Amino acid sequence: MGYAGWYSCGIETPGLDPMFIVKLHICDEAVSVPGLRFLSQPNVSCSGGSVTVSCESAQGSLPIHYTWSEKTPSQDSKISDTNKLDLHCQSFTQPHHQYYCTASNTQGTKPSEMVHVSVSNVAETGCSYMITISSSGKFYTNTEACRYF
Repeated sequence: MGYAGWYSCGIETPGLDPMFIVKLHICDEAVSVPGLRFLSQPNVSCSGGSVTVSCESAQGSLPIHYTWSEKTPSQDSKISDTNKLDLHCQSFTQPHHQYYCTASNTQGTKPSEMVHVSVSNVAETGCSYMITISSSGKFYTNTEACRYF
């Protein structure tokens, strides 16, 4: 925003013309749709830890700000202002949850695809759940991982 524009540079020698001029155009770039990926090891959620989903835009002028929100029937609610979402089994109050990340800079805002959480069993010793990233087909489940832990 403050640095956008055309810049020129060259060689300045007293009494001689510059041999060449390079023109550089700097402009702000809008963020790209942020990509999502799992950062957690398969057995982390069995030992009471959280599952972490990372959100990152591949393109866009800095600074890029990230926000995680939970989609609900009545109104979406902001969860955090970071690019990482920590999902704890103890925080799941419903059998289904949906989350998304928003990346924004001075040129615009783009939401990520949805992260779906399906909780199948909640007990004092733990719970079983599956986390799916919408269209990419990536998923994380603690059921199989915990069986062998």
